[in-house]
Amino acid sequence: MPTANSQPSPSDLLTQLIAFDADGRAICPADALRQHLRHDLLHHPNPPIDLLRRTKDFAKLNYADPHSPLAPEICLLLYYGCIAAALLRLNQLITHLPDDDLRNGLNWTLRQPWLDQETRTLFHDALAHLRSRRHLWRR
Repeated sequence: MPTANSQPSPSDLLTQLIAFDADGRAICPADALRQHLRHDLLHHPNPPIDLLRRTKDFAKLNYADPHSPLAPEICLLLYYGCIAAALLRLNQLITHLPDDDLRNGLNWTLRQPWLDQETRTLFHDALAHLRSRRHLWRR
C-alpha cells in the first residue's frame, strides 16, 4: 500500500484501470488505460517484467477479440510498447516474433499521428536497439 508521499506501483495502477464483468471479460476505459499505462508502465525506469508480459498478453488477446472494448490500435500500442519497454529498460525480449515482424510493428507505431513524443521516443529507441544487435537477429 503506497504512503501519502509515494507513487503507486505500476501493478497497483493496472488493477485500478482494469475491471472485469460478470462473465470475466476485461472492461476498461481506453483513454484512461492509454494515458496511465503509457506513463506509468511503459516509461517506468524499471518496470516489473511480469507486469509487462501480462499487459502484452492482455493486449494481444484483446486485439484478437472482435468484441473487445479496446480499440485495435490501443492494443497494438500496448503490445509493442511492453515489448519495447522490456527490451530497453530490462534488456529482455518478451516476444517470439521474428525480428522483421517486430521491426514492422515498431515502425507501425511510429506512423501513428496521435502518438505522444515520449512514447514515440520509446519505439524509436527500441528500433535503434534492434539495429545495434543486427548480428543476433532471429528469423
